[in-house]
Amino acid sequence: MQTTKRVVAGIFLILIALGLALQNYLPQNIDWWATSWLLCALLIAVYGFANKSLVVGCAGVGLTLGAADHWLHWLSLDTWSLALIGGLFGLGLHLIITKRPVRDWQGETAYQHAGTSTSFDTIMSSATHYLTGDTALVNGDVIMGNVTLYFDQEVTTPVQINSDVVMGNLRIFVPADWTVVAHTDNILGSTTIAPGRPAAGQTPQLIIKGDVIMGSIVVKRN
Repeated sequence: MQTTKRVVAGIFLILIALGLALQNYLPQNIDWWATSWLLCALLIAVYGFANKSLVVGCAGVGLTLGAADHWLHWLSLDTWSLALIGGLFGLGLHLIITKRPVRDWQGETAYQHAGTSTSFDTIMSSATHYLTGDTALVNGDVIMGNVTLYFDQEVTTPVQINSDVVMGNLRIFVPADWTVVAHTDNILGSTTIAPGRPAAGQTPQLIIKGDVIMGSIVVKRN
């Protein structure tokens, strides 16, 4: 997320917090908790679609519908069921729309290298990839699975990994002297980079970008 978006989101959440803290001093005919929850759900939906994440966006729509039902009373499902439905719907759209040249499905693994890029999807399975040579770009999503990537010292750097991890785990092994930076949005997930021995002022050899939703990205050192 860009700095401007972070500032806007931060101000938005602070205003909600102040509204909840001062609710006893505000008009009593307004359900401030329900209103704040609706605004948070809308923020999640807008954030997801703005960052081209169908899973987060559709889950946010489900949360928004559930929050709005506080006043509408026309839905028979609870908020979290709607969020789950939205998330699964978004995940389905993501799998249909996103095209990758390589897919791992229930343990079947195929590889295709196009120039200096490598692509893979891992869905409900596990996969291990050994990357050498001039691999400069790695594209791959991990959905309810586990993936391990190994980079050796001979890889031409910098290398960029674009990966969305949804309810799965991505482990990356890199040389101890690599500089690693991560630009990931974590939603109930985490990105962890083990300390190494990079030279001072060294440009990054590995850049990680993507969304981590109820999963993890862990960088370890060889």
